[in-house]
Amino acid sequence: MMNIEFHGMTLRQFPFTGDIIFVRIFRGKDSIVPHGDTELHMNDRLIVTGSREYVDELKRELEFCEYC
Repeated sequence: MMNIEFHGMTLRQFPFTGDIIFVRIFRGKDSIVPHGDTELHMNDRLIVTGSREYVDELKRELEFCEYC
């Protein structure tokens, strides 16, 4: 994840409403099974599942970094 807008946001607060399930978050050497209270951090690598359309949209949202 490279979008500072989502840094520190919990998955429960995440505004993306598409057909997406967060399966795993890789943070450094850690592998995290996400839940609603899991916070997103910069440089997290996310494993998600869902329809191709929504996965592609999520990828665009999380990779866009206006201020980087």
